[in-house]
Amino acid sequence: MLSEEKLKGLVKEFGTPAYVFDIHELRKRVKAIKGILGDQIELCFAMKANPFLISYLDPFVDKFEVCSPGEYLICKKEKIPAQKIVMSGVYKRLEDIKDSFQDNFNGIYTAESIDQYEKIIFCAQNGQKKVRILLRFTSGSQFGMSQEDIEKIILKRETDDFAEIVGIHFFSGTQKKNTELIRYELNEIDSLCKHIYEKYHVKINNIEYGAGLFFDYFSKEDGMLGEVKKLKAILDSYQNRYHFTIELGRYLCAECGQYISKVVDIKNNNGKNYCIIDGGIHHLNYYGQMLGIKVPDVQVVRKDHDINTEEKWTVCGALCTIHDILLKDFKALKIEKGDIFVFNNSGAYSVTETGYLFLSRDLPQILAAEDKIELIRGSRPTFDINSRDIK
Repeated sequence: MLSEEKLKGLVKEFGTPAYVFDIHELRKRVKAIKGILGDQIELCFAMKANPFLISYLDPFVDKFEVCSPGEYLICKKEKIPAQKIVMSGVYKRLEDIKDSFQDNFNGIYTAESIDQYEKIIFCAQNGQKKVRILLRFTSGSQFGMSQEDIEKIILKRETDDFAEIVGIHFFSGTQKKNTELIRYELNEIDSLCKHIYEKYHVKINNIEYGAGLFFDYFSKEDGMLGEVKKLKAILDSYQNRYHFTIELGRYLCAECGQYISKVVDIKNNNGKNYCIIDGGIHHLNYYGQMLGIKVPDVQVVRKDHDINTEEKWTVCGALCTIHDILLKDFKALKIEKGDIFVFNNSGAYSVTETGYLFLSRDLPQILAAEDKIELIRGSRPTFDINSRDIK
């Protein structure tokens, strides 16, 4: 993470609110994870976790999971090689699949339903082009297909000249604290693959697995790579049977990000200290945060004042809603206007998934810190999105 001196310089040059992503920290973590997984296991990044990072990750990961036409367009804009893209997503329009064929897309498609499979095959037949397809196996949610539907596709494969079934895709959810759940899921996938081989003589060689490893936002311990070591131990028991691609979105990039917001007002209401920052929950949302009750890894970069009295503070954002609380009863030295709150471990999801349009406040700046700090997207207004198209 950036030093206090660098953070002060960043705020002076670019202002707040802003996200800053430490690219050195990101790459260090990716290399450490790959070092544990080894060369035989591919690493996939789900770009929904943070699309701003994909160009920095491109040399270090094997695949990118794309879940919408917009994410695909971002990959094109960033010149991500198409062969590294896994075109996923629970909703695929026929026109979006057609567009990818016009681009001569040579990555992998996932099929989340028989309907999706048939759309992909329709485009492949029209374009006279063979496509590689992962069949997504459901965990019991709206995502993926039942075993029965997967078997129907397996039965059809011989008449679908342009379809190459390259493996099974599975993801059930994120923040899995119980390693035994991962073992159970892989056993279920293994059982499916064995059944397909025994019944249809089709060997499944590849599994793309979204492990959903747990990342602890509310601990100051860093690294937490023990989760990867546990995963590797489980994967090793299957290594002779499958080639694995492991998707680690949140777990890969959460640690590299910092959200920075300045104190713009302070007050004491009925004996309680409040400070208002120029950001808020429309920019920042930790998984499981719960109205500021849980305290994430946060630091206060103070102006040049030497008041050393510790007090309790409720830190609120700029939104006109009682829910805009980032920290409750946060213990800190005396806070003054102009002090900076730095929320660590914010490299995943918050940068795109929060309620950015609420109250028509501006989008935060996006910065990348590598050899120098670079503005990669400036602050943008949202009022025009929230108003009628008036000619």
